[in-house]
Amino acid sequence: MYLDIIDGQQPDEDETFDETSKISLRDILEKTGFDMNQANKAATIIQAAFRGHYTKMLVAESQGKIQWQRALINTLNIMKKAGVPQEEIIKSLPTIQAAYRGYYINRNLKMQMSADQEVSKEEEMHDPIVDPGQSIQAVAWLEMVYEDSRSTIEIMNHAAIVIQRAYKKHRIRRTSFSIQKVISSRSFVVEGILDILRQSAFDKVISRDDIPKDLGTREDLKKAIELLQKIYKDRLRNVKISTEDVTGEPIKTEEEGDKLEEQVEQEQKVQEAEKEKEKKQEEEKEEEEEQEEEKEEEEEQEEEKEEEEKQEEEKEEEKEQEEEKKEKEEEQEEEKKEEEKEREEKKEEEEEQEEEKEEEQEVKQEVEQEAEQEAEQEVEQEVEQEKEEIEKQEEEQEKEEEEEEQEEEQEVPREGTSANDTAGLPLKLEFLKAPLDRI
Repeated sequence: MYLDIIDGQQPDEDETFDETSKISLRDILEKTGFDMNQANKAATIIQAAFRGHYTKMLVAESQGKIQWQRALINTLNIMKKAGVPQEEIIKSLPTIQAAYRGYYINRNLKMQMSADQEVSKEEEMHDPIVDPGQSIQAVAWLEMVYEDSRSTIEIMNHAAIVIQRAYKKHRIRRTSFSIQKVISSRSFVVEGILDILRQSAFDKVISRDDIPKDLGTREDLKKAIELLQKIYKDRLRNVKISTEDVTGEPIKTEEEGDKLEEQVEQEQKVQEAEKEKEKKQEEEKEEEEEQEEEKEEEEEQEEEKEEEEKQEEEKEEEKEQEEEKKEKEEEQEEEKKEEEKEREEKKEEEEEQEEEKEEEQEVKQEVEQEAEQEAEQEVEQEVEQEKEEIEKQEEEQEKEEEEEEQEEEQEVPREGTSANDTAGLPLKLEFLKAPLDRI
């Protein structure tokens, strides 16, 4: 497909393709909100820009300047046809892009330097004029196939000779006699690449872990793939190619193809054996590494256990110490509380004693006050009684004096007084002085 496009079947020369692309662009622009005139103008501008870019790419390819973008697109299309998931394609896109870019830059430089030598060799051999872009692309694709297949240089050179002879004969028939193609429209280079890609796709299918149960076991898939490969190879052998080379010598394509297939199969077997050995060695290494890792893990686990035990012991000791501290603190607190209680009880007792003393003192004071009051009352009563007696005595004396005066007035006055009359006076006076001293 890739070489057929370069051979003259480019989509930019097809009027129907231009018209359909223009219509699709116009429809898209109309749906986005543009008018009919604006959509037509924009569609023509976009189409012209794309056509110019595409023609530049084709000219660069015809001059040997291979565009890595085209190879990347073809590879992505092949991967899609092979059934590779979209997620894996997106993940592998940067690596594929970088590989193609570096590869084609180096190949372009090498091809430009060797272009003159190839032209001179073709003129000497009197070969018909071949498009240099196609030959360069064929060599580039063969280089890529060689790098991907990991085959030897001899087998790839032999395969390149066979493919180159058939391709040259194919080009002679197209350019000089204008005969329709006898073989498939795809070139041999693309067929070889597709064969390798199919093989890689089969290998990927077999190596997948998520194979559906409906397809059978892995061995059944291997058998089915081997049958498909045999059928495909038989069909390739049955393809009839002209037995004449450019020089007129016969070509034994079937025999050479058989030899190549046998050599390829042998190399594949050798590679498979080497891969198996490498796998076994890797498995042994992995087992040893796993054993070492297990030992290390066991040692680490033992160390961790010891450390954990030590930590647990330390924690237990710390807990015991903390508990002892707590117990001591609790005991101290209890002692303090008991001391405080005793102090409070002593204080209460002292307060009670003081209160009792105060009450006793108050009682004593009250008793004393009552006694004093009673004594005062008694004294007052006695004083009043004495006063009353004194008053009575005075009244009696006054009465007696009055009576005496009356008697004296009635009687004849006498000269002098008797001793009995004066003897009672001092006694009365002393009797009156005694209660006054008590007061």
